[in-house]
Amino acid sequence: MIERVKNYLMKRFRYDTEYELNKVIEKGMFSFFMLFSGISLVLQSIYFHNIYLGVCGCSIIGLALLYVVGWWAIEKERKATWKGVKTMEMGEANRRSNEWEKAHPVLNFLQSCHYEVGRKKEIPEDTYYNIKYFIQRGKRGFSRRDVWGFYEYLTDVMIGGLKELQVMVHGYPSGLTNSQAIDVNGESVGTKEWKKIIGKIIWTFEAIKKIENHEWVLVEDESKRKESQKCVRRLNKSEHTWHLMTKKEMDKYNEGWTLLRQYWFSLWD
Repeated sequence: MIERVKNYLMKRFRYDTEYELNKVIEKGMFSFFMLFSGISLVLQSIYFHNIYLGVCGCSIIGLALLYVVGWWAIEKERKATWKGVKTMEMGEANRRSNEWEKAHPVLNFLQSCHYEVGRKKEIPEDTYYNIKYFIQRGKRGFSRRDVWGFYEYLTDVMIGGLKELQVMVHGYPSGLTNSQAIDVNGESVGTKEWKKIIGKIIWTFEAIKKIENHEWVLVEDESKRKESQKCVRRLNKSEHTWHLMTKKEMDKYNEGWTLLRQYWFSLWD
């Protein structure tokens, strides 16, 4: 019976997947809950002669109406953007969506209201997962959320940990230098050299951070540098401000990886 109802609704409203239908049901239930809560508060304010309950109830009803109207605007845009087609290139879909938003600024504003109101219903769930992942990170050093972008998480850990090590280091790897000389502050030549090496490794991970943030562009193959330069220049003519890493920067970047591999077992104090 439930499957028949779902199939009818999917065909009636032209949803391709059950996931889309479930999202619609979820939004419908959320809208009903908000309206029911608001109306209940208004009725209670009338019964108890409490103006504050009435204000709260009217505010909730207003938010519910914004949510529903914004939902309607989103569906209107979806139908207009995908009219007559089931698949299209992402660039074409974005172009159509941008054109619709410019042509219908009020409906676009209502869509924003829908997303803002809808986001609030996720606060309890977000709070639960924030606590859960915080405990996971404390128990095993990483959480499930960290694994979603594990290289980003490890990049931040390496930058923070190496900077801390560079400040508090009291020695250096054996064989790094034969000199026993120290400066006026009592710091040995070997310790200074070791701090420089750590600094080079830090530079590499900070470069990775810039690459992650789409500030720098990595040149993995020097034979294709000219092609990369043309591509970056073309993209920078629009909204981008990317920096193509120079040959010197690439050498410094690769040196950091080499030093990390060479001194991996020396990263302790």
